[in-house]
Amino acid sequence: GNTFFQLRISDPEKALALSGNGGRGGLGLPGAIERLSPIVKPCNDVASVLASIPEEQIFERSIVGRRPAPSWLGPRKRVALVGDAAHGMHPNIGQGANTGFESARNLIQALAECQGDLKAGLANYERGHKPRADLIQSFANLMGCVQSRQKELLPKEVVLQMLDWINTEDNAKLPPEDALDVIRKFDPLSQRGVSLI
Repeated sequence: GNTFFQLRISDPEKALALSGNGGRGGLGLPGAIERLSPIVKPCNDVASVLASIPEEQIFERSIVGRRPAPSWLGPRKRVALVGDAAHGMHPNIGQGANTGFESARNLIQALAECQGDLKAGLANYERGHKPRADLIQSFANLMGCVQSRQKELLPKEVVLQMLDWINTEDNAKLPPEDALDVIRKFDPLSQRGVSLI
């Protein structure tokens, strides 16, 4: 089997300096063991595990950001994106799969109600679900950058209100107004060390 472990470096300058290719990540980047050894040296167990891994099997993962897509529909409006293809997001808030299930449910519902008009069904799916998924995706990006940078962009109370809104099944409940402007204006790609996916 394979073993996975993660070494998180929250200082963006140090993380970029340690990166084998300027923060983009990748598999088997030359010099990975040499760059990481001084950091893990105080912990003998981790240092010995790192030394035992062939460098070509070490995967450097970078922080990634993805802006909401302008549309989930294909150019001819006959296909639609669902799940991560539509709204892949930072895993920080644990909503990637949940939002994917929500998308699938909304797509099925829209298609069941479209009376055979596929284009109308897909348009209703996008119109009905994309604004919510875009907001969750943008919030996940923001919180991922907050976590990695240790910099608060929203008060904790507003973050908790936002998480409560995400987890509600009440479609009439609106997201917290205090969060909307910050989330919508936040661009993960403006953050140092964040790579576009």
